[in-house]
Amino acid sequence: MSLVNLFLYQPVKGLTTRVYTQWNEVYTVSNINDSNIKLSPITIYYHGNASSSDQVEYMVKQMSSDQYIIPEYPGYRTVPENQSGITEGIVEDVYKLGLWIKQHAIPVHIIGRSIGTGPASLLAAYLLDTSLLKSVHLISPFSSVRKLVDEYTLIFGCLVPPNYFNNISTLKSLSKDTRLYIYHGLLDQVITPSHTHDIVKQIGMLHTYINLYPSMDHQNILSNNIFDQIYKVTNNC
Repeated sequence: MSLVNLFLYQPVKGLTTRVYTQWNEVYTVSNINDSNIKLSPITIYYHGNASSSDQVEYMVKQMSSDQYIIPEYPGYRTVPENQSGITEGIVEDVYKLGLWIKQHAIPVHIIGRSIGTGPASLLAAYLLDTSLLKSVHLISPFSSVRKLVDEYTLIFGCLVPPNYFNNISTLKSLSKDTRLYIYHGLLDQVITPSHTHDIVKQIGMLHTYINLYPSMDHQNILSNNIFDQIYKVTNNC
């Protein structure tokens, strides 16, 4: 098999995977552990709510080396919903991918955007081992779903369990030596910059790099400037 430059990971009913080569040939692998693909290091990108794995591929190519994984969420594209629910399915898939990374001792760079910063943070916390976890990049991150609900509804945040996709709580479990990069547009009204401020204030990591952009919002933050910044990290670690 030729060099893999896209690994579209769909962990449903075990580990169902579609593998695309640089010539766009498609292989279906029933179990990711049997694929025998040398992926080291790799970049993992968790997309936002309004996107899907195929829509973000062109961006991931600009932020990573030749090898990357774009996890898809239950209910998106052709991925069936988990019987336990979408949230439970996402968490289960994160741990399956994390276990596979540990089993094969593959160094990774993790990128999450918007709602995707939730599973990205979970995967980083699951790995913990900084010899595998090369860097974490959060684009327009939320501090917690509870705060998001509060901002949108004003009163119903109290109905959300405190630890339900709580990025602050999750990121606190990372090693102090983890390299964390945060990117946020100051004009973002979907996930306001106050979320990034809350994260930075509370996690206390040694190697946290904050990038705030005065003229960017939730959509136009996905620019060549950020792609280039992330690429420099993923190709020099």
